[in-house]
Amino acid sequence: MVWVSHPVEGLEISTDYIGDCEDRINGHPNENCPASEKRSLSSPCLLLFLHLGEPDVHMLTASSYHDALASLSYRFVHLVEEAFNIPPHTFDAFFSAAGDSDHKSSFLPPQHRLKLLKYPPARDAATANRQGVGAHKDSSGWLTFLYQVGSEPGLEVLGRDGTWMAAPPLPDTFVVNFGNAFEAATDGAVCATVHRVRAPRKKTRYSIPFFMGLPLDLTVSEIRSYIPESVKRMRRDDEGEEAVRKTAVSSFLDPRWNSLGESQLRKWIRSHEDVARKWYGDEVTNYYVS
Repeated sequence: MVWVSHPVEGLEISTDYIGDCEDRINGHPNENCPASEKRSLSSPCLLLFLHLGEPDVHMLTASSYHDALASLSYRFVHLVEEAFNIPPHTFDAFFSAAGDSDHKSSFLPPQHRLKLLKYPPARDAATANRQGVGAHKDSSGWLTFLYQVGSEPGLEVLGRDGTWMAAPPLPDTFVVNFGNAFEAATDGAVCATVHRVRAPRKKTRYSIPFFMGLPLDLTVSEIRSYIPESVKRMRRDDEGEEAVRKTAVSSFLDPRWNSLGESQLRKWIRSHEDVARKWYGDEVTNYYVS
């Protein structure tokens, strides 16, 4: 397994169009990394580990952690199936590495992703009320498993009544969020979690989210075809057609973003528009931000 890391360039813009105050590195395993990059210390494949000491040791640690979380996520989705009376192993159709030889995927391997996050404390009174990350739903995958390192608070979750609730770190636990694709596929029966992070005031905050990815050649329409109608009717029967329509995941209502790969590219371009204009030009960027 080869580890590809991406120190994110530029300022990330969240849903309220305010810049987030965080340092972050995105990483994911990539079996297709060029052979010339696999052992080069100047390669982006190992960039994540350059300042940490021995690259091979830390690459092994990150890869092992990634694989353990991937295994956990495959087991966890079976609990979701059970909770919603979805036939067992339905979701294995999306994941070729689910560990069950009788349920192999016909899609590309899912691209799971780790993110290493650092939220620096406020420097003075003028920066005391900064946001670490603005309010958003996770659009990078099916599920998110967040490990909050240490005891510094900051994570908040939006309740159904519109109030923000603190989700402080608890030892030996993960916070599990459902992603946008889960909400879109179930017509809101499973709601994606709206959350934000308040920048710390005293100590640096660290967290490590694992995003359970879906195959990038998969479409939301294909996902929906695996979801029983009884599940897709749950929210409609409870709140009515109009409520479901008003709160539908807007990014998937446009047929251009039915493909998860296209939707992911759109998310990154909208979050880092300045970087997109630098590398892709105005024509491509304008298509995805429109």
